Amino acid sequence: DVVIPIGQQATDLLARTADRIPESTAIVFAGLNVDPSALCAAHPNTTGVQGRASIQANVDLALHFFPKTKRVILLSNSNVQGRRILDEIRKIEKFHPQIEFVPSMGESASSPRILDAVAGGGEDSVALFFSWFRDEDANLTSLRYLKARLRKGAMPVFVLQEPMLWDGAFGGVYTELEPLGTALADFVSEVLS
Repeated sequence: DVVIPIGQQATDLLARTADRIPESTAIVFAGLNVDPSALCAAHPNTTGVQGRASIQANVDLALHFFPKTKRVILLSNSNVQGRRILDEIRKIEKFHPQIEFVPSMGESASSPRILDAVAGGGEDSVALFFSWFRDEDANLTSLRYLKARLRKGAMPVFVLQEPMLWDGAFGGVYTELEPLGTALADFVSEVLS
């Protein structure tokens, strides 16, 4: 038997309930920016595949196309991915002292804060849009509203996950999901054989 959690939420759920899964059952996680440490600690027969969006590569890409940028607004969530992105941004800031990095993520990722950050973005700003949810709570109504607000503004938006692409957004540097799915299928096939 194999259990395949896809994404951080499913991986976290299995970590919390790992005592119900026999040790002989393999768990193969997959996703973008997944932190499997809790799951690996809770279940000994765990492995997986993942992709990561490079924050540095996306900042460099945005500044290449929009060299007059003075603010980079970072839109993400409050889970492990959001905290990892925030840590990476803190390392990048020192190499771009002329840029103000405005994180709307981590514990501060709330609808009003993100919408305020977006409203503050103008022609001298660029948004890097990683994802949109708070912990286990997806807010699709606000996502639609946020996309509408971003489309109306003058600020370029780089999205960093393939499913998040929409008209008017730039595709940033990200891991494509199809090769990740292929790697997952190959890995599961190997585990089962």
